[in-house]
Amino acid sequence: MAEDKGGDKLTVRAVKTLENSSHNGAFDDEGAPVRDMTIISGGVAENFYGRRMFAQYIGLEDSFSPGNFVVEGGGKTAAELRTGRFLEVVEFSDFQVDTASGDIAGEIRLGYLHDGDSVSVVEGGSVSGTLRELGGAMRFSSEQKQYNNYLIPAVTRLCGASITGAEG
Repeated sequence: MAEDKGGDKLTVRAVKTLENSSHNGAFDDEGAPVRDMTIISGGVAENFYGRRMFAQYIGLEDSFSPGNFVVEGGGKTAAELRTGRFLEVVEFSDFQVDTASGDIAGEIRLGYLHDGDSVSVVEGGSVSGTLRELGGAMRFSSEQKQYNNYLIPAVTRLCGASITGAEG
């Protein structure tokens, strides 16, 4: 769990149906019934899920593989999160999250460095850190955006990540 540094608390839900999603369905690919379920609430894991074969190894008899996910928004607007000096990455050529350690690493393809009244283009470089250290200060916009089967905050501000090799 990330140390609380005043950021927004993460809430993630699996949902059976999500408008315009190609992953809506009453059953998963193993025939298990799909239902709505809160996975993380306020930064605390509430439920676990997974393929039935593996879930039964750890005693989860009522497990399923969700097709749709909703990540709740935070308390600030996208405009409020886009203030001050910050790097807005609009395209990564690669972004990885190590599910065991929480380490993150992303290669910046295109970004914009906002510094008061000036904005400059940033190409190349990388972003890295660990969610254990950075997650407690993460902020989410109240506005959301849908990418097929994911409904997520439109803007996420990650404070304190290491940025190296960026050229602008």
